[in-house]
Amino acid sequence: MFVHGSEGELSVTVKMPPDMRDLYDQSPATFIPAYVGRYGWRGLHVRSQKDWERAQEAIAVSYRLIAPRRLWARTGH
Repeated sequence: MFVHGSEGELSVTVKMPPDMRDLYDQSPATFIPAYVGRYGWRGLHVRSQKDWERAQEAIAVSYRLIAPRRLWARTGH
């Protein structure tokens, strides 16, 4: 996961499963990041409370996809 901010804009880059990518790709707040987009990563602009809520969900899913199993187990999920 990556977080990027510049001049009042915040974005996060997260790994997503295919079904989630299909859903998120319909949003204008979603972009395909250079280099990692083809590997299932998506960028999310965070401009509103709704964007932040979607980003939080995506961050949780991304962590589950990329975290080592022992660390994921510590989250209690």
